[in-house]
Amino acid sequence: MLKWAKKHKIELIVSSVAVNSPNNAEEVMAIGNTDSAREKIKKAGLKVLSHGTVPGIPAVLLNEGSIIEQDVIVIIFNTDGKGPDFKSSAQICMAMSQLIPGVSCNIPSLQQEAEKAEEIIKEAETESKHLKDSMYR
Repeated sequence: MLKWAKKHKIELIVSSVAVNSPNNAEEVMAIGNTDSAREKIKKAGLKVLSHGTVPGIPAVLLNEGSIIEQDVIVIIFNTDGKGPDFKSSAQICMAMSQLIPGVSCNIPSLQQEAEKAEEIIKEAETESKHLKDSMYR
């Protein structure tokens, strides 16, 4: 991906990573691998992560991007890790729209759909609880 981006003169790669936050912190942060990437984060009005670790593929993108001088930004969002987190989806969408010119999000529509999906999931969990309990006795 990094070689392809360089070859096609892509200025910026944006990724995201969830961090476990049991206290439901809603702050979205970002980390950039170069001075210009960090400047883009600041211009977008996002908080720059100055200390911490990033796991997985986003970490590889940050490290390898540094080696070949490819700007990479990773958006860091919080989740409790207990199932779908549609609020975080809206936060990521907003952060990306701040970082990437021309990208926009219809947040009211996204939030409406998220609320519907959460209700359906809760109903399904409630309805299937007795089934699960009887299966594993």
